[in-house]
Amino acid sequence: MKFPWLALLALALALAGQADAKTAVAALETRVVLPDLELLDQSGRSGRLLGDFIGDRIAVADFVYGSCTTVCPLLSGVMARLQRDLGQDLGEKVVLLSLSVTPGRDTPAQLARIAVAFKPRPGWFWLTGEPARMQPVLQAFGAAVAAPERHAPMILVGRGGDPRWLRRLGLPSPAELRSMIARFAR
Repeated sequence: MKFPWLALLALALALAGQADAKTAVAALETRVVLPDLELLDQSGRSGRLLGDFIGDRIAVADFVYGSCTTVCPLLSGVMARLQRDLGQDLGEKVVLLSLSVTPGRDTPAQLARIAVAFKPRPGWFWLTGEPARMQPVLQAFGAAVAAPERHAPMILVGRGGDPRWLRRLGLPSPAELRSMIARFAR
């Protein structure tokens, strides 16, 4: 199978709606100071992380790599459900960022091939770039890893210019992510 993780997408979508108050894990406030470095999206367009991709919007960030067959498709499934739930707020008030933890291997074209399965709309950016530019970004998020296959499932929610972000380990439900987003609404 060309993309063996696609079978996991159905599981992710099913699990994403199953979290309740008893199973939810609290998001922890964390400090994130993002560098405004130039990155590439899944279309090959370059832009600055803060100035172009995030701006003054709320950002929901997850971390993926192109050859992952385990947790990355599950996280992308959660993001796809959140994208649907956001409606017109996606791109206007909220952006979704799927950042490559293997930027030396993940080209924009490869991320585009993966992204198509999740039907990203404008406002969901799959980002990569030169490793020298991506590493400071991943470090700022606390997502830099030596072995990508061991990266933890993690989503962060925050506003680009604000160092106060929420970090959620595991697979949150879209409802939990919407609650996290609401904490940053103005």
